[in-house]
Parts: sequence; C-alpha cells; structure tokens
Amino acid sequence: MLISSRKVVKFCTFLYLHIPKPYIYWQTNFLYRKSGQDLEKRVINKKLARIVRELDEIPGYEIFKYYDEAGHKVDVKSEDLNAYIREHMGEAFSAKDFRTWAGTMIAAIALDELGAVDQEDQDLLDENIRKAVIRVSEKLGNTPAVARSAYIDPRVIEEYTQGKTLKYFQTEIDKLLDSNQSLSREEVGVLYLLKNELDPN
Repeated sequence: MLISSRKVVKFCTFLYLHIPKPYIYWQTNFLYRKSGQDLEKRVINKKLARIVRELDEIPGYEIFKYYDEAGHKVDVKSEDLNAYIREHMGEAFSAKDFRTWAGTMIAAIALDELGAVDQEDQDLLDENIRKAVIRVSEKLGNTPAVARSAYIDPRVIEEYTQGKTLKYFQTEIDKLLDSNQSLSREEVGVLYLLKNELDPN
C-alpha cells in the first residue's frame, strides 16, 4: 500500500475545493473536466503534491484511490469524504461547506478590493457584486448563477450593499487576530462580518 485509506480520505477532504470531481491526471498542475469545461488548478503545497504523486502511482483513471487490506484498489467517493467530515465536525457538515466557505471568502476579499460604494450608486454596486461573483465562479468552476446561489453566503453581499467591507471592521479584526492566531486576517474578517450581520449589536 502506498498510502493509508484514512490518509487518502483526509487528503481528499482538504483538496476538495480544488478538484470537485475526480476526473484529473497529474502533471505540474491538476487538469479536470467539470460541466463540460476543461479546468486547471495548481497545488503548490509540497506535502500535498507528494501525496498526489503517490496516489497517481496506483493504476487507474481517477486520482483518489488506495489499496485496501485485501490488496483491492478502492476509489474514494464523495460519500467517503462526507463521512470523514461528519465524523470530525458533526452531522450538519458536508464537503459543500468547504466550497461555500471558499466562495464566501473569495467574494468578501473581492468586494474588499473593489472598495465600498455609495449606497445611492446602485449601478456601481451591482457591477462590483457581479465582478465578485464572477471571480468566485472562475475559482470554483461554476456558472456565476450557481456560484452566487450556492457558494456565497448572502450576508457578504448584504453587508456590501450597506457600505461594509472587511476594511470597515479593521479595528475589530486586529483585536480578534491576537486570540485567533491559527486563522488568517481574511478568515477572521469574514467570520466577524458574518457575525455582525447576524448580530449588529
């Protein structure tokens, strides 16, 4: 066995954002098809790249696979990923939550970079939101409509229409970073933004 089944599932869970469907082959980058489109993602983490190379040594078209104790090749399916996630995070979670978090992060960062807009300028608001949604769709490999409806928390867009981006919460983010050193500034910012929309007080 090149790699344990549990390690494969754990790895696939982590990489799920980059390869939604296991129709890929290993080169320098990941290449795969989704919704009839040829897509390409690059994994630059050396540890993950090494694991992918080990997986690719196992014969078979799909990349996520391992040998069981009886020596049979087993393909890792989405059910395996979700079982692992629920075991460690709870029954309410699935692989989709990882993609939703990624989409929400990408949208929040994009809107922050575009900057706050006067609430009266509806055309510019709509245009910036459109640009943010397109960025999410390009990263996740979905259409803009699917990206907005399924993978962007609507609170990010709602806050933006009220003139609030990550920079708006800069002071609070700086304070929270001291107690959340395992999270990036952007992650802390998005969490605070979502919490603020739920409880503005």
